[in-house]
Amino acid sequence: MQVWEDVKGAVGLLTLLPSGRSHGPTRPAAWFPWVGWVFAVSGLAVASAASIFIESDRASLLVAVLIVCVWAFLSRLLHWDGLADTADALWGGHTPQRRLEIMRDPRSGAFGIIVIVLMALLQVTSIAIIFASRDWWALGAAPVIGRFSASLGLWSARPAREDGLGASLSTVPHASEIMIAALAVGATLVVPCPCRLMIFCGAMVVAFAAPRLLGRKVGGVTGDILGASVMIVETVVLVAAALMGA
Repeated sequence: MQVWEDVKGAVGLLTLLPSGRSHGPTRPAAWFPWVGWVFAVSGLAVASAASIFIESDRASLLVAVLIVCVWAFLSRLLHWDGLADTADALWGGHTPQRRLEIMRDPRSGAFGIIVIVLMALLQVTSIAIIFASRDWWALGAAPVIGRFSASLGLWSARPAREDGLGASLSTVPHASEIMIAALAVGATLVVPCPCRLMIFCGAMVVAFAAPRLLGRKVGGVTGDILGASVMIVETVVLVAAALMGA
């Protein structure tokens, strides 16, 4: 069944969970936000367990580090690697061809390392504030909307290369695929409020714009750029929620 193959493709690509081998080509982009719910549940589970066993908010920083670590390792550090490679390429190259070459280099440069550190600090600090507030909406919304950005990148921007992840998964979406992804993203607003609606709308703008803007300097999207988009949108939601108390 093609739908099941697409689901397995999304799970196998974005997580370390065993999903079995897919047979034939897949169109997993519609299921990326649903995979985001795997990360959302894991983050909420860590926060819930911590709230049961830890009575003081003094441990909120440690809880935040644990959540970021769970998210990172559940994804096999895929998005973090994409973020580092994208930072190195965009700031380390002067032509689209050179930037694409840098993205293929498995080594991380100074730009990538600095961006990783700064992004980790933003996420940990924001999650610590969110955990202490006991309003954990963003822990569920951030991973889902972040992965929706990768779907939008594959659907709306052309691939930068003829090979690679961006090229192999780039498709024109069917109406049913858009609805599937929209349901996953819309589920983050089951309990809406003005503050959450504002963050949601802003995050959706960033989710659409991030892969396209990052891809301008290389002529399109790549797997690394999609990963960087996930991290950027995820962090935007967390920081906004921490600042606005959503």
